[in-house]
Amino acid sequence: MVQRQRDTQNYQMRVYKYGMVIKGTLPEQAIDELYKSNALWNRLVELHNENWQAIEEKRCEASPEYKQSFEAAKQLKEQIDSAYDHKRSLRVETGSMSRFDPRIEIADQKIDELKKQRKEHWKTHKKIRAKADKLFDLKDMHDKRKTAFKQAVNVKNSGIGSQTADEVRRDFDNARDRILKNPGTGRLRFHRFDGTGYWNYRFRAPGAKRDGVKLPLLKLGNRKPTNPFIFLAEDDRHKKPRWLLQAKLAGGATKLSKIFQLFDVIYHRPIPDEAIIQNGKILRTRTGDKFRYDLVLTVKLPLPQKPQAPLAQAIGVDIGFRQSEQDKLIRAFVMASVDGSYIKEVILPKKMQDAFNHIDDRKGLLDETAADLGNIIKPLLQEMPEVIAWKEQRASGEDRRVPTDPQEKIKHYVINHCAAIAYAKRNVTLSFERAYKIARTLLHHPHLLPDDVEKAILKWWKGHSRCYRELHNLRAKQLRHRNDYYRQVASELVSQKSLIAVEAKFLAKIAETREKNNELIKKARSNRVLAAPHMMISAIRNAADREGVPFIEVNPWNTSKTCFECGAINKALKSEIEWTCQQCGTIHDRDINAARNIAKKGQKIYFEQQNQSQK
Repeated sequence: MVQRQRDTQNYQMRVYKYGMVIKGTLPEQAIDELYKSNALWNRLVELHNENWQAIEEKRCEASPEYKQSFEAAKQLKEQIDSAYDHKRSLRVETGSMSRFDPRIEIADQKIDELKKQRKEHWKTHKKIRAKADKLFDLKDMHDKRKTAFKQAVNVKNSGIGSQTADEVRRDFDNARDRILKNPGTGRLRFHRFDGTGYWNYRFRAPGAKRDGVKLPLLKLGNRKPTNPFIFLAEDDRHKKPRWLLQAKLAGGATKLSKIFQLFDVIYHRPIPDEAIIQNGKILRTRTGDKFRYDLVLTVKLPLPQKPQAPLAQAIGVDIGFRQSEQDKLIRAFVMASVDGSYIKEVILPKKMQDAFNHIDDRKGLLDETAADLGNIIKPLLQEMPEVIAWKEQRASGEDRRVPTDPQEKIKHYVINHCAAIAYAKRNVTLSFERAYKIARTLLHHPHLLPDDVEKAILKWWKGHSRCYRELHNLRAKQLRHRNDYYRQVASELVSQKSLIAVEAKFLAKIAETREKNNELIKKARSNRVLAAPHMMISAIRNAADREGVPFIEVNPWNTSKTCFECGAINKALKSEIEWTCQQCGTIHDRDINAARNIAKKGQKIYFEQQNQSQK
């Protein structure tokens, strides 16, 4: 695998993303290239799982003590999974996500007890595992895995271009490293192919030893017409300039075997003259039942000179998503400087909120129709011989490989979906997205399911497909509007040329998760999703990085409850918007007070770092 060399001392890496309009239709060979890339990822996951299982078997063979500990750990995991399943069923029965519900409270206590047992068991299990690893050649097992990975990525085995194959391997290695460093945060999953993916291109000037070219070297005058990636022409007649891109999406090294495709690139953000373009990706993503194309360029830029933030100026950002009682508008963020001279409330526009609320309401109705469809077809699918065979194969552990024949491949895809519906748990309803995918497939490939099932699905499709497409397009439009709005707010904040401090919240903790108890009502959870704090923080971080403005994350502990004026902590404060300090009598707006405290903390951390670096 070719490693890209980067000089990170004097440069920063940035990503430039451009929307594209495909000219004509995507060739079947290009779609097959995406399918093979997806298959390569799944093959790497399979090799990883096989290697991990082989290592565990070696440990169990080498050490009876480890085998006993391993079986105990496996049993604890099964008990925890079963406890979570029971808790999800209780949520459906009680209609509540609150931890204060008596039945859910008992389920939580059971889960906590099992997790404590697993934690205690893991302490001794690690020591036993370390002893077992010394009883066989562990390095040889890892070397075999690396060799198998290398063979899978090889062009002869993967069937795709080396640059795209290498990028898939890099993505996989990064995902694997994250999971191994943080066990329990997730696992490597097989990806079902849905028509999405990317084509990767690396750029290198003739005779150079490192990747990277200036933008003019990617244009027709400096490249051959047969190059895999080339800008053929520019068009300035539109509001935003467009560049005609010709890219190789499939085929081999010979001229006749190459499959090219033309795209109109919407060049809305100019690349600086001093920028060095390392590599590019053409992304194909799904929006409803259609596909979107984007060009992503990884660019190396000289580091900007960071201005020294004024001593008296630092601006804190407090995350909110609080809804006012008067106009019902959501105050997503509050920004305030230490001295209070700069205060800005980021309120989501009413038009945007109304659009998102409309989307949520329509989506809820569509989900109800899909759930009703699932109740009709579920007993019918359980009687299908193919679905029964699927269940038996899964119970026996038999490997269900994807067929190579195109028609059989489609049938395999539909049966997988049908089996998931037929044997779904009692608290799992048919999602609109899954029903939509099955219906779309049956429209182009009929007679894959029994007549009564197919008739019910197509009848449902006829009544709701148009609404689904409209909903997806509207949602994509509103997400773009929100992101543009956040970028404008971030640019205004960065233009103050002051230190920016944000609260270092683990945003996953305030996101809607399946396992987490939640005391918020449905409307409050919807407001939280609408505000999307991670998008705002990313916009601020990118803008600060681009302009060389200091950006600090601070611990927000007690920033809302601490009086900025005297430092007293109001431990009795709950969710009140306004509160009065019992020590000094100052009346506070909760979020503004928190933002000023965050700014003060950030300022202290920043200058401590500056003093340490000078020493």
